Amino acid sequence: MPTSSQKQITVGFHSTQFSVAEWQDAFDKLSSHIQLNAINQMTDKCIGDINVLLIWKPSVTDWRAAAQLQHVIYLGASIDIEVKPLQLPEGVTIHRLHDAGMQKAMCDYAEYAVLHYQRRFDLFS
Repeated sequence: MPTSSQKQITVGFHSTQFSVAEWQDAFDKLSSHIQLNAINQMTDKCIGDINVLLIWKPSVTDWRAAAQLQHVIYLGASIDIEVKPLQLPEGVTIHRLHDAGMQKAMCDYAEYAVLHYQRRFDLFS
């Protein structure tokens, strides 16, 4: 339980691709004053208390009822994060997850694709 100087942070988790169970252990180790909740297990009142929303390929896009929402964090860096535009309360900041290894991996993949095309590897099967 948070001390009087610590504020309880309510994190909503909504993804059609990732499991909340994969994230729960990390949040439990991180801090006792962060409460992680799967959106599909929350009541409308609880949704109104969400401070941070972790989201990826959501089925729900209208978050205007989340009156306490301050931040939305996309759980990926892909360009398809805006496929379904979100309806958010005014003043909400949108972030995307940054992974230290993602940039190198994407550069390596792009280099591979260029070499594959340039050397016509697709013609050799």
